[in-house]
Amino acid sequence: VMDNGHGMFMPFVAAYLVHEQLRSDPVAGERASAAGFAFVILGLAMLALDTGIRSELLAAVGLVLILPGLSLLLLGAQRTRLLALPLLIAAMMLPIPAGFIAKLHLVLRHMTAVVVEQLVPLVGPAISREGTLLYLPKTLVSVADACSGFGTLYASVATALILSQLVRTPRRRFILLAACVPIALVTNWV
Repeated sequence: VMDNGHGMFMPFVAAYLVHEQLRSDPVAGERASAAGFAFVILGLAMLALDTGIRSELLAAVGLVLILPGLSLLLLGAQRTRLLALPLLIAAMMLPIPAGFIAKLHLVLRHMTAVVVEQLVPLVGPAISREGTLLYLPKTLVSVADACSGFGTLYASVATALILSQLVRTPRRRFILLAACVPIALVTNWV
């Protein structure tokens, strides 16, 4: 939950963005693309494989992979390109496996510990740091994975992607996407 609490909202957000994008699409009529079968077959194979493995993540990835396949089959390649960002947002409902982000967690934990070591003396007691351990006068605080800021960072990127779909000017879209990472990091440090 700390890394992907926003995941349960992503299908609804993606569906809304797909609806809005298709509503504003001036092209009428279906132009199916057979390339969608590749996505659907691969996604179904992942679902079938996961019935034996029972990882649940493989099945979830398979379901998300089926989405662009269905879009290609039902709407065609041109409309599927228009839906690229909502399809990416739908993929953000999946949690990232811990093995893929362990090093990022460690880097974020160290950054948080270093910054907090500098900030706390400005408003409170003296503090010292050893790795990701913070020593306060009467207590010891460990900057754990939950405190690394990864959850905030992931949710911030997801929110920025959603909002960038709603912003129409490229300049504002760029500013929004560029600002999401620094804002998430500073928010976590504070």
